[in-house]
Amino acid sequence: MEAQQKKDFLSQLSCATAVRAEKNYKGRCNRYRQDLQKLGAGGDKKKIVFYFRKGVIAKGDFALYYRIAENIVRTTDYEVYCVNNSYTEIQKNYLDSGIRFCDITEENIKTFENATFIAAYNQLFFLLEEIGKLKNAKILLLFLHPQIYHWMSLQVSPRFNDDSVFKALIRHNAYAFMDKANLIALQKHSGFKFEERYFPVVLDDMTHSDPTPPILDKNEINIAWFGRLDGDKIGSLTNFLDNLVDFPFDRPITVHLIGDGNAKDKIQLKKYAPQMRFVFNSYMYGADKDEYLTKNADLVVAMGICALNAAALRLPTVLPEISSGPCRTNKYILLCDSPAYCLGTNAEDIESLGCMTYNATDIIDLIYQGDNKREIGEKCYRYAMSNFAMENLAQNYLRLIEGSTLTVKQIKRNPSVARQLRTFGLYKTLRKNRKYADFLLFRQKLNVFAGLTFKGKIKKVLQLINMRLHKK
Repeated sequence: MEAQQKKDFLSQLSCATAVRAEKNYKGRCNRYRQDLQKLGAGGDKKKIVFYFRKGVIAKGDFALYYRIAENIVRTTDYEVYCVNNSYTEIQKNYLDSGIRFCDITEENIKTFENATFIAAYNQLFFLLEEIGKLKNAKILLLFLHPQIYHWMSLQVSPRFNDDSVFKALIRHNAYAFMDKANLIALQKHSGFKFEERYFPVVLDDMTHSDPTPPILDKNEINIAWFGRLDGDKIGSLTNFLDNLVDFPFDRPITVHLIGDGNAKDKIQLKKYAPQMRFVFNSYMYGADKDEYLTKNADLVVAMGICALNAAALRLPTVLPEISSGPCRTNKYILLCDSPAYCLGTNAEDIESLGCMTYNATDIIDLIYQGDNKREIGEKCYRYAMSNFAMENLAQNYLRLIEGSTLTVKQIKRNPSVARQLRTFGLYKTLRKNRKYADFLLFRQKLNVFAGLTFKGKIKKVLQLINMRLHKK
């Protein structure tokens, strides 16, 4: 029977009867076609890869990359990948978008040889750990946070020559900034003049048709904080609260916290009682988030994509100063007054933006005067829609991605990058199967010896040994 089937199959392999052969032997033809697709994967089709390091928790990175990736898939012939995806709550909305979700593995790494990788600047060495075997793949590095330079400095030695890396990025058009605040922050640490190349965040493809609701309760002040409560953001929240705590408002304040994180215990509730009370909500998404904000907040304090999501609801949106640690500054920007895509800035750089600022109490007084909630909410909405709509940014994203000429081979030849990779390689020879993240933890442990004399280092080692013995 099998021999007869094979004979019949072969007899039909002519151009005139190819269609009938496929119908008669559909199972075999499908398997054959799948095999060809596997062989053809990684061929001539151009690829764009949005890279996340494994275990990243920043929701904004995923939201930014997924929205842009979906648009590129829909409007171009590129194959678009998002790799190392860990934020499943957002990812599930894009499973049918045409984006290819995967990890980088030994089996598929070669298929990315001619791809362009987009990654945050402080994730450069995580990226090279995974794609270091490639040569011709290109890289576009993004400066997505005003403190990203500081975060990178924690990974490398004081001898790391940032300017040599920046020079390579400029020469090969391999960089972009999320907004002007990022450009200003980096410019302070560089001897080079950077071009204003912006890779801003983008709104969902949605508009909010409902008008701004009136003041919720004239006998109460209702504020929402919308964002993570992790160590890199908590200082911005507590600074805002500290600026309100001593002001003699004639009404109680309710602060609605939409978000969660490992630093929420740094909110000292007793410090703000009894005038301020807090409602903790953890993370909220989609329609649930929209309904909660519109029904419980007269103004929203947020940064990044969260600020745009609030503005899309026609709510007055306030951009805080960005601080990962305790600080006491008191200058805030209304989203509708923000320049060059800015969605938050370092406190020390706020004057350089040249826009109107308010202190925290003035912001609240402004919102609760007359019809200002509606007017400011509408301005924030119009600003967000005109500056952060995909239709206005799509070509700019592609221009930046296609414009980078920096290859993996070239960046690995940079002396400072090569030195960091050699140090990491030495660590791996001593500690088998360890990753770059492990290497960074090891560096942090070594920092306890920084600045000590030889005698001081010996004492420190003995002290650590003694502590370990006592634990046993």
